[in-house]
Amino acid sequence: MSTQGGLSKFDGNNFTNYTSRDGLPGSDILCSAEDANHNLWVGTNGHGVAKFNGSKFKTYDTKNGLINNTV
Repeated sequence: MSTQGGLSKFDGNNFTNYTSRDGLPGSDILCSAEDANHNLWVGTNGHGVAKFNGSKFKTYDTKNGLINNTV
């Protein structure tokens, strides 16, 4: 679930919340999508896009070729 306070994952029993302390580049999440390899891609408001592989985030922003950090 994408929120203005980070990202929340529900496993059927419990919620796990992710914020910048967990590697999320920003807490204002605008969109999210899962790819064919089950990575979660998260678009942020001003902090680029992050790929979450289930254990860590990798951030891409204008330094990596994005035309804007709001995704």
